[in-house]
Amino acid sequence: MKKRIILFLFFFLLGNSVYAISPDDLIINEIMYHPPDTLGTDSEFEFVELYNATNYTLNLEGIEIKDNISTFIIPSNILISSHNYIVICRDTTSIRNHYGSDILLIGNGTFQLSNSGDYIRVYHNEVLIDSVMYDDTSAWGSAANGDSSSLELINPSYDNTLASSWEASREYGTPGEQNSVYNNTNNLPIITDITHTPIFPTSSDIVWI
Repeated sequence: MKKRIILFLFFFLLGNSVYAISPDDLIINEIMYHPPDTLGTDSEFEFVELYNATNYTLNLEGIEIKDNISTFIIPSNILISSHNYIVICRDTTSIRNHYGSDILLIGNGTFQLSNSGDYIRVYHNEVLIDSVMYDDTSAWGSAANGDSSSLELINPSYDNTLASSWEASREYGTPGEQNSVYNNTNNLPIITDITHTPIFPTSSDIVWI
């Protein structure tokens, strides 16, 4: 009987495992930094969505979300299942009333985002897990700047530090679900730096780039 109980507990824990969080496990996936007037105010509808990119459940205890204005600490005992979403907002009632009650949602704190660009960071036990520095220029989707949209990551596997990895969402965004701009095709390579050798070539040199 004792062996059966031990085996039951082993397989129960194995099937409900919760793992430590590493960089790229938890992705900043959607940002509503400047809600349109037709939706509501900043204090009602600002949010940041995180995506669990792993194949297992994550315990979010120890997660802090910071920007240039504020900090939000996720409460203990919050779990996010594999390939699921959690939304951090300033007003949980407004978000639920508009987007539905089935969203994994936390908030009602002082966390807020700048309408003119901001630097969002996600830490786990003071270790940086993910970060995005967005701004309000057209490169980041002008419709996300108070027009009608949020900022959505095209694919969670894309480099979310690059503006080209983001697009303005369909109207009002998609917190708690797959992004409206999601595309699973391979991301095209982006050249961010070029060097050449030799540094000061002569007319007879072969130049390597």
